[in-house]
Amino acid sequence: MTENENTLHTDRALIRPVILVSDWTLRYYGNCIRRILVGLTGSAYGAVLVGPEGQDTSNVLYPSVEFIRYPEFQLKLLNYKNRQILLDKLARSKPTLLHWFWPGDGRLAQVLCRELNLPSVTTLFESASRTALGQIPPGSVLAASSDPIYGSLMTGPVQPTRVIRIPLGTFVEDDTACFAIPGQMPSIVICESLNQVQDFEPLLNAVRHLLADGFDLSVGIMGEGPAERPIRKRVRELGLTSTVTIVPPLRPVRPVFQGMDIFIHIKDRKRCNLALMEAMSVGLAVGGCMDTMTGLLQHEKTGLVFDPSDPMSIYAGLKQLLSFPEQARILAEQARLYLRARHSVSGMVEGYLKAYRMALQLGQ
Repeated sequence: MTENENTLHTDRALIRPVILVSDWTLRYYGNCIRRILVGLTGSAYGAVLVGPEGQDTSNVLYPSVEFIRYPEFQLKLLNYKNRQILLDKLARSKPTLLHWFWPGDGRLAQVLCRELNLPSVTTLFESASRTALGQIPPGSVLAASSDPIYGSLMTGPVQPTRVIRIPLGTFVEDDTACFAIPGQMPSIVICESLNQVQDFEPLLNAVRHLLADGFDLSVGIMGEGPAERPIRKRVRELGLTSTVTIVPPLRPVRPVFQGMDIFIHIKDRKRCNLALMEAMSVGLAVGGCMDTMTGLLQHEKTGLVFDPSDPMSIYAGLKQLLSFPEQARILAEQARLYLRARHSVSGMVEGYLKAYRMALQLGQ
């Protein structure tokens, strides 16, 4: 065995993360977690996934990844028992560090680090306040998923040596899905929680104006939330039932996007938007409000920026994309090239391996 092979073998023996996920993490960042697991196992690094049992977890799991269900019992009264069972199982798996995602189950992350004496890596998908940082295990390496998150951490109450920037990674398709089939009815997709009717009212009015102008199109809203019934009612009132379809979130979402043309970023939630990245990676034309956390949506470079709270602004943006499909395809192709240069999966996995080594070194 050569010196390099011996070093790599030692590295793989030292790096065996337990990856802790929550329902929230799986819902919004399941594809990201799966790619981390694929990268680790593909490079022969062992990993243990701890999280709730369900379809979202099944979508994330990868062959050769050990899975430990948590919680074992769905009763808060049995939380102590659940933790004890988990600690016993992890003790047998012998992980060397913990990787979890904030905001998730910070209390459980702290317990696992303390009881198993594990260093940790914490991924942040949004900027954390000073109070929120207190929920993170002491001494954890903080992995920032974007420049704004990285900047907030570097100016916050944390040691700069504990902070690393690891952009989200995605697989970029070779073909552009946007308007790929000439003559096919254009399709628009929105992925957003259905929390308020007001979030969708401008969009629905813009769609009504486009139909009045003679545009044929279909609109799919993927989401769920307390405002679903009022939004459906508003769709009926505006006479859009044959144009607008509301469905629950579909996962994995990537195959759905591959059959669409335009993605609308309807609301900036101040966190990394993986759905926007997935839409760009398959070659959809994207438009909507600025993506302040990851900076993916750049006006007339990777998409069109318009005001989702203004029906006429949405109308003008969508009319431009629908009227000039070749220009829309050019924007979609530029977005794919942007992702390929800055958001590769291999770069993300290498970044996490570096973060793991940092955590192990700081934990010595």
